[in-house]
Amino acid sequence: MNKLEKKIRLFLIPISHRLKERILRRKWYKKDNAKSSFVGLISCVDGRLWHGGLTDRFKGIISTFAFCRQNDIPFRIKYDYPFKLEDYLIPNQYDWRLKEGEFSTNYDNSEILYLVGESKKKRYRIPKRTQIHVYANRDATLNHDNLQWGELFKSLFQPSDTLKKAISELDFGKYIAVVFRFQNLLGDFPEYDFKPLDEEGKKKLLIKCEKAVDNFLKQYKAYNVLVTSDSISFLNMIKEKERVRIIPGKVSHVDNKVEHKNGDTYLKSFVDFFMISKAIKVFGVGTKYMYPSGFPKYAAKVNNIPFERVIID
Repeated sequence: MNKLEKKIRLFLIPISHRLKERILRRKWYKKDNAKSSFVGLISCVDGRLWHGGLTDRFKGIISTFAFCRQNDIPFRIKYDYPFKLEDYLIPNQYDWRLKEGEFSTNYDNSEILYLVGESKKKRYRIPKRTQIHVYANRDATLNHDNLQWGELFKSLFQPSDTLKKAISELDFGKYIAVVFRFQNLLGDFPEYDFKPLDEEGKKKLLIKCEKAVDNFLKQYKAYNVLVTSDSISFLNMIKEKERVRIIPGKVSHVDNKVEHKNGDTYLKSFVDFFMISKAIKVFGVGTKYMYPSGFPKYAAKVNNIPFERVIID
């Protein structure tokens, strides 16, 4: 995509999104449904639209909360897909939970703001007489604002008892975090339509990534090395190395519909996120053709830890 095509696309996206907002509003809400007195912004992760992965969902929630903080607007979260957010995260300094009767499905009482894949801050708006249901998965309100992503995250969230217990059972001492995102390249993490490499390609990739872990062990001799990955094959390959630490459990993508079985399926993703956030430094590692996941970058932002992207080709 050249610069002109990119400019045209960025110009057209808000137009198509405004049209979608009108269509969805007519589809979802009725004029004779009960109204609510709540006027504010509600960040929605309810499965009615595509949301993306956990990091994307956090981006949308934090962006919406930042706008509300800047403009003194009441803020709520409706997150019940494919699990209830409160299974893992509960309110900390700000109570974002929806109260009974606050969520409206009345056509005249509710609006939709569709920002999926869009990061235009100016598209946010202050509600007057209605509540606005926000579907967003990008950073949109922090640019040039004196707000820290991590502080906003911690203002909203603290671990639930379930997550707190899982975290407390892990003691890695002082450590760096090294994160690999294979998607389905190794054939053990089905995600959307991504295809695995052939056997020779898998072998070569595993060798490259194992060598990268060895280099971190040599470079950071005074620290343990927490390795997280979406590939069980890779974790099993390197877990016995001295000073390497891994977090047990199976990783699942929150927007992969074939894996929506029960809430426990997603505990490891939250444990990974919080344990990465406690490292002294975080590295996102991969080849040029591996996905540069935002997961470690945003985990590092929680406690303002240094983050570095490492290409191993």
